[in-house]
Amino acid sequence: MAQNVIVMIGDGMGWEMARAGAIAKTGESYTSGVGEGLSFQELDGYSFVTKRSRFKAPSFTTDYFMLT
Repeated sequence: MAQNVIVMIGDGMGWEMARAGAIAKTGESYTSGVGEGLSFQELDGYSFVTKRSRFKAPSFTTDYFMLT
């Protein structure tokens, strides 16, 4: 069992952003898997976690608040 845990949170950094960063750094594209090229992608046992809202705001909400 691990004695120390390092938590890195990349807010707004999903698979697409990590892929774009790795391509920009290495110049090589990939379409599946964890990818490589960025330092955190070389770590053992890293994973992505996402959180989404259970409720969707009505489509008029954004327009309404922009008008007020």
